[in-house]
Amino acid sequence: EKEESLFDWTGKIGNKGSTRSSRKSTKSQGVVKKQSATPPRTAALESPPSSTSSKRKGGKKDEKEMKKQNHSQILDPSQEPWVDQALCVLVFGASGDLAKKKTFPALFDLFRDNALGNKTIVLGYARSKMSDKELRERLKPFLLKHGDEADVDDFLSMVVYRYGGYDDIESVSEVSQEISELHGLSPNEVENRVFYFALPPSTFLATAKSVHDGCLSKTGFN
Repeated sequence: EKEESLFDWTGKIGNKGSTRSSRKSTKSQGVVKKQSATPPRTAALESPPSSTSSKRKGGKKDEKEMKKQNHSQILDPSQEPWVDQALCVLVFGASGDLAKKKTFPALFDLFRDNALGNKTIVLGYARSKMSDKELRERLKPFLLKHGDEADVDDFLSMVVYRYGGYDDIESVSEVSQEISELHGLSPNEVENRVFYFALPPSTFLATAKSVHDGCLSKTGFN
């Protein structure tokens, strides 16, 4: 009797294990069925792009072209009070790649859109010894990508170059005095200045201190 009862217990345990395994198999079958019920995504990925997406891309290109064409209409400097005031744009790091490839072409675009004032001087400043003519010759090939030669020459006629240390307050102060002389301003006449740092970040603080201590306009905005 003891052997039979022991056999009965093992049989019951085996039956419980079989029921658990059968439940797991049914659950796994249910999961498989659910996964198979969802549509495959590979077909959507392999399908060719729709015509609407290509139209959207074409529309964006057309929109960009329209913005370029109407840029001069969007920018209307004639409505600004500073358009007839003296302006100097000082580009620090003017001898570097960033200046010739990005900064000066961007200023040239503004010039072509009449977005610079009528009394504007663009002064490049860097540590490299260079003349006005040498800087203009260096910039010209990059500017010709943005406009014709006549416009480039007109823009370059307002570009001058001075060299010195970025942390040399005395040199920067001398440049500041020369800017007023180049404009031919009277002592109290409005003169505005914009500073652009085409420089490595390591020179920002020293250059900013030189500008603050020796190159800010006292009669206009900075």
